[in-house]
Amino acid sequence: ELIRIHKVMNSEVHENAQFLPWHRQLLRDFEYEMELAIKTIEPNYRFALPYWDSTLDSQAPETSPLLQPNIFGNNGDQFNNYCLTTGPGERVRWGHWFPAHHDDNSCVQRYYGNDFGTPNVLGAFYPPGAIQNSLQTYSDNYWYFNREVQFGFHAKVHANLGGDMANVAISPNDPIFFLHHAFVDKVWNIFQNLKPENKNMYFGPAQGGAPINPNDPNDDPGFGNSFPTDLLSYFGIPVSSVFDTYAERLCYKYSNYGVVNSPQLKEAIAQTNGANNLSFDKDKEDEPLKKVETPDSVDRTEPNLLRDFGHISEDFILKMGWNLTEVRAVENRNLKVVKKLNILIANKKYDSPVKLGGKNLYKAVYSVMANNRFKKSKTKL
Repeated sequence: ELIRIHKVMNSEVHENAQFLPWHRQLLRDFEYEMELAIKTIEPNYRFALPYWDSTLDSQAPETSPLLQPNIFGNNGDQFNNYCLTTGPGERVRWGHWFPAHHDDNSCVQRYYGNDFGTPNVLGAFYPPGAIQNSLQTYSDNYWYFNREVQFGFHAKVHANLGGDMANVAISPNDPIFFLHHAFVDKVWNIFQNLKPENKNMYFGPAQGGAPINPNDPNDDPGFGNSFPTDLLSYFGIPVSSVFDTYAERLCYKYSNYGVVNSPQLKEAIAQTNGANNLSFDKDKEDEPLKKVETPDSVDRTEPNLLRDFGHISEDFILKMGWNLTEVRAVENRNLKVVKKLNILIANKKYDSPVKLGGKNLYKAVYSVMANNRFKKSKTKL
């Protein structure tokens, strides 16, 4: 039923202000239904939906503990319509209800498509620094932040995983959708807690509101179209009713685990923002900074630098009905951050905690969490 709701509401809850609060309510309903189902077996169990911090796996996503046969499955079978033959998609036939999408109505699809001819290598995701830059650059503007999240790391995970996830309308067919959106929700929660006024900050284009000027990514004439008193599409509850995750309606809080919003990363992004108007040829002591080539999305040899995660396909953007110019502007801003962080890395001014080389503490702890039946990374109050 939740998959059907997402499909029917697709055009009303993307590319507008509703995106973040609407999906928060969808996750709440999913969590509630999961808990009811589990309680038929364990009456006292309280279910907390875990989140997948994709930034921790960003440099080689195909090696993520979640994308393994015994967890959520890996790539689809290229000889079987890219159907998942491992993970819960195979076991529970998650997408069986939806006859209009799969001809045989029998599988969840996943396809690690990329432009490099490496079918089982999953293109890089956004690293923590890209998300941190959005938090620090747009800390006082809900709509700009919403836009960066939606067209940035959120869209990249959908597009790169391919298959059902790349068909956003029915993307909840893939069970990993819910863990991905739980992380999107966590990032919004971080934004809400940056300063007191952010807790209830909400504005931006409404569904069916004034269009955005395609020639100016920063022109948002729909600012006045959305209000906290608006009702969420389908759910019929005020947007403001999902602002506070501590409140009785939602009743959860997120752990501080992860790289995003860590002091080290905040400092690194502050350094890159301080050089926005410079060529990065010199540092503050006027010593030349070493130039560096950013490795491509499927490179798995460079141990320290962050990968160029590239652009999502124009086909994906047009299917979503998104503004191509605006999406590309978001992507290019984030790619610029990656390149600046790589200059800091090459000059030993920053050490990425998600690098492939060396022992990654975050990755190690995350692996333990993922292989231990997902220790609760979101706590029920």
